[in-house]
Amino acid sequence: MDDAATQPALYRRHRPAPYIPPMMQPAAPSGGGPGSRDLGFIALLKVLNRHKLALLLPILIIPVLAYIGARQITPTYTTTASVIVDPQEIQLIDIASVLESMQPSLEVLGSQVEILRSRDLAEDVVENLNLTSVPEFNPYLQQEGEDRSSLDRFTDWAYATLGIERAEEEPPPPPERQKIATTTVFMEALSIVLRHDTRVIQVSFTSEDPELAAAGANGMVEAYIDAQLDAKFEALNRTDQWLQDRIVALREDVQRSEQAVAAYRAENGLTQGSNAALVTEQVSQFNTELTQAQSDLALAQSRLSQARAVAESGSLAAIPEVLQSSVIQGLRQQEAELRTQEADLASQLGDEHPSLIDIRAQLSTLQSAIGAEMNRIIAGLEAEASAAQARVGSLNSSLTGIRGEASDMDSAEVQLRALEREAAARRTMLETALQQVQETSSQIEIAQADARILSYAVIPGAPSAPNKKVIVAVAGILAGFLGLVLVFLREFTGRGFRAGEDVEDALRLPCIALIPKITDVSRKRALFDYVLAKPLSGYAEAMRSLRTALWLRGSNVKCLAVTSTSPGEGKSLTAVSIARVAALGGERVLLIDGDIRLPSVDSALAGQSSPGLSDYLRGTVPFDEIVQQDNATSMSFISAGSLAADFSALIMTEAMDRLMRTLRAQYDLIVLDAPPTLAVADARILATLADATIYCVKWRGTGRDAAVNGVRALNEAGVNLIGAALTLVNAKAHRKAKYSDSEVFHARNSGYYIQ
Repeated sequence: MDDAATQPALYRRHRPAPYIPPMMQPAAPSGGGPGSRDLGFIALLKVLNRHKLALLLPILIIPVLAYIGARQITPTYTTTASVIVDPQEIQLIDIASVLESMQPSLEVLGSQVEILRSRDLAEDVVENLNLTSVPEFNPYLQQEGEDRSSLDRFTDWAYATLGIERAEEEPPPPPERQKIATTTVFMEALSIVLRHDTRVIQVSFTSEDPELAAAGANGMVEAYIDAQLDAKFEALNRTDQWLQDRIVALREDVQRSEQAVAAYRAENGLTQGSNAALVTEQVSQFNTELTQAQSDLALAQSRLSQARAVAESGSLAAIPEVLQSSVIQGLRQQEAELRTQEADLASQLGDEHPSLIDIRAQLSTLQSAIGAEMNRIIAGLEAEASAAQARVGSLNSSLTGIRGEASDMDSAEVQLRALEREAAARRTMLETALQQVQETSSQIEIAQADARILSYAVIPGAPSAPNKKVIVAVAGILAGFLGLVLVFLREFTGRGFRAGEDVEDALRLPCIALIPKITDVSRKRALFDYVLAKPLSGYAEAMRSLRTALWLRGSNVKCLAVTSTSPGEGKSLTAVSIARVAALGGERVLLIDGDIRLPSVDSALAGQSSPGLSDYLRGTVPFDEIVQQDNATSMSFISAGSLAADFSALIMTEAMDRLMRTLRAQYDLIVLDAPPTLAVADARILATLADATIYCVKWRGTGRDAAVNGVRALNEAGVNLIGAALTLVNAKAHRKAKYSDSEVFHARNSGYYIQ
């Protein structure tokens, strides 16, 4: 026995070069993996064409439904009034301390917007427009007749039909509660917007009644302006009242202050002089007189001292008073004349001449008179100095007394000045208050709001909502998007295989045949006879394509296994059809049913319930008893045999190996109908007995993940997978889908087939 005979039967079987599993193959240069798609423009058009129903249905239905729905919506009208915050600066008199206009800063503008949104302002408009009587805004008003909603009318009909008495309706709530609810609805219909980079505030109002929409917007802006004026008038009135009360109090204060000043003056004997108090005037006068007296005293003493000094020197004539005396001057004149006469006589007459003696006697008398006059002048200077001295003393004494009296007066003056200042301050306050009263009165007459209406709302001619065009357009866009999403979901997330390219992308196997679904037969057996009944049909041609794929693999492919992922994928039909097509071609063909759990060959070929493969492998029957002959062709077949729990072990025995060697020698082609790969392990074992294996995938039926797992299981077992067959293909739908392999079922090829 050679070395091969010593190996287990499963590993001694001859097979072609092992198939490389997809996960071990290098990636394609394009980088495409499972599920990859050529998303070029043409490919995209093909995708859209394949799923045009999913794309077009939402686009056609949703906009129509949106239009119908929009027509059911009660139309509403929106109109806008505008106000501009424009502080007025008209002030005839400055009363900024009483009432100031706001400066339009961003914070102030924001505050004005919030004032317009305030509930108090809305309540005023609700009351002015009597909106509590409008059902649109008062939710408590019961709608009757045509105004009742469809739901209310249906409810009434249902109660009446069923004979159920409705509970008595609750009485309407109090007016105040209705007003609150109405105001809330009114505020929801309002829109207050501050336009960017402006001082303009837009007030929009929406209502089912166009006239009411305009009235609501205009009512809001008018109420806003009135509220500003009311606030200013209220502030001015409060200020005016406060000033009036203040003036009364200030007048009383001024009167009391002036009375206090007068009483203090009378009490302290104070009177107001031209420049100061009387005592102050006396002190000033005495000071002036004393200064003058002291000056006179000094002058008199100086003249007296000079006269005395001159008198002691004997030169009385040098005394100014002597020089200024007319008497002295007259005597000096006479003396000068006598001296002249004396000189003339002395030169003519002698010293003893009587005339000369007489003249000299006259001169002596004149000198005595001049001396007496000089002494009298000195005595006058002495008397004048004494008088000046006495006056200075008298003035000093008087000034001392008056200064003492002035000191007492100064203390009284300090208190008096304090009282006068208080009285003056109160008079100033009174005058200011009187002026402010005049200013307030002027402001009341000219007061203006810090905002004005820029434009009133007009009655809208067309409803603002619903905008049917926009709704339909948006619905169309959303429908298109939804259609694209549906197309994407159907194209890229579908669980089934829709074309050969899906098989190649997901399983990394060539799709060697597209097997169309047989639709023109009603019995199961007729399906297996279809290749015989219509040998020139597209289905029969697909079977020939499978056989051709085996020929192209080489002459060493004598045993072919056919399997699938799960039952119901056309595996057995494909196996029987391939075998019969090959038999019709003159080949010696044997079909083996390897699906011990769900055998189908016996029923398909109308065979007898005879022993089969499991019985032979168990050794209960000889080989000749398990081989049956197809009634319609030259094909032979072996049924699965009796159900055996150890079937997996039986097909791994030496007996199975010997059987396969024997069959290879007797037949040109052996077709193994293996069970589903993921259902039982028998499929992997039987596939290892074959030279090649075809994997059947149901069109739009087999899950991709399940198929990938089935192929992976076969690859791990070393099975030679030569390709996959897409079975049960809806030829018409596949042709319309415009896949790359849809040409197989194109109408132009129909002339080649006879259905």
